[in-house]
Amino acid sequence: MLIKSDHKGRSIYPVVKNAIDFLNTSIKQLEENPKYSMINFYSAIELCLKARLMDEHWSLISVNIDKISQEKLKRGDFHSVGLEQARERLGNLTGQGLEENEYKCFDSLRIERNKLVHFYSTDFEKSKENLFEYHSKQLTAWYYLYHILIDRWDETFRAFFANIEELNRIMYSKKEFLRAKYKTILPDIEMLKKKGVHFGDCQECDLESLGVFVKETPVAEYECLVCGFEGFYLKLECEKCNANYFHSVGDIKCTNCDNEVEFEEIREKYISPNSPLCNSCCHPKPTTINLSKDEVEFIEDWFCINCFQRFSRY
Repeated sequence: MLIKSDHKGRSIYPVVKNAIDFLNTSIKQLEENPKYSMINFYSAIELCLKARLMDEHWSLISVNIDKISQEKLKRGDFHSVGLEQARERLGNLTGQGLEENEYKCFDSLRIERNKLVHFYSTDFEKSKENLFEYHSKQLTAWYYLYHILIDRWDETFRAFFANIEELNRIMYSKKEFLRAKYKTILPDIEMLKKKGVHFGDCQECDLESLGVFVKETPVAEYECLVCGFEGFYLKLECEKCNANYFHSVGDIKCTNCDNEVEFEEIREKYISPNSPLCNSCCHPKPTTINLSKDEVEFIEDWFCINCFQRFSRY
């Protein structure tokens, strides 16, 4: 049972209740009706973003803020914001917007949802392959959404933590799909290992299916071949013991001998003084590496080794 908040949460209660209802329905429909499972799942994501906007002010969920009234809100007589506009407003007004990897993940579900709503698709036949694919997409999106609600937006969703945790338990109880997929693709993983690709345990699905692919030294991109979880590491060599290790955000320390390295040493070693500054972390010195040497002309893909954010320049 949902619990109403004693303060600001009261105004967002119906929206969050609706989001949780969509999520519960989505999980139940996954095996029997993956099409509607995907539609309901994405609807829940948008509702969570709208609830966070409403926690700032109820008018922020309307595309035209100057034309919305509480009466129209109650009647549902307004055009609400979508994913992109919600992201912009959350970033500009709260400083708690979506990170690039979160946005891309949610946006891929938005595109999938639009295809399903507007066009008939034969992709949603009840086959094991499709169940793997759609549960993987939803599990990745849930991983991001769960941590956004519990950590970044905890003040807004605190009254609903018990419900969110229960959803988390149910969501991960479906991992038999992912374990089955892992067995299916295990020969591909073994082949990549022979080619020198490093594999480790995925922090999302707990399977040894997280491949690390070096893009531009020292940047390595990781991707789980089972659930699709992805991101970046720095692949570094320890000057003390010569072991290779992978570093993410935080203190830089060799996982073999615990030798610590100052960030400035890494920055000076790998970053060109002519590289652009990062607009995300606003480090006072260049911290970015160009990942787009062989990609689309006039579009440059950059990665910051300080905050691990990726951005494009035209």
